[in-house]
Amino acid sequence: VAYTDLLARNAEGYQTDIPYSYNDYGLHFRNQFYLQGNWTIAEDGVEHARATLEYEDYIALKYTARSVNLVLKSLTGESLRSLVTLDGAPMEAATKGDDVVIEADGKSYLVVREPRMYSLVKDQQLASRELKIYADSQAFAAFAFTFGP
Repeated sequence: VAYTDLLARNAEGYQTDIPYSYNDYGLHFRNQFYLQGNWTIAEDGVEHARATLEYEDYIALKYTARSVNLVLKSLTGESLRSLVTLDGAPMEAATKGDDVVIEADGKSYLVVREPRMYSLVKDQQLASRELKIYADSQAFAAFAFTFGP
């Protein structure tokens, strides 16, 4: 599947190489991802196109798998922190991937320190779920999801 085909599920389709405001209307098909907020779709990935004070913009993915990974990097090299939710709630210890941290307030976060594949979900059994990765920095860039059986 071509990279840009994965984005065709947003009602607006996709715009390449320019910042664009996407709307996620909530109807999601499995194995497709959706953007909410300002993003730039580049040749090999998506880049968050604005800095926000809160986690307003996200990538949503409805999937069926045991594990989900995402290749991420910081465009500036600085560490980035992203909020991560599963089925609309903070992740739990039983389902979080190796790179997700659950903080004292119960919220689940991912810290992007270097360009690499990050482990987001590690479920004990095959499950159909919805994952959201929130960005608040213009340096946030995502490239490819991978899934485990």
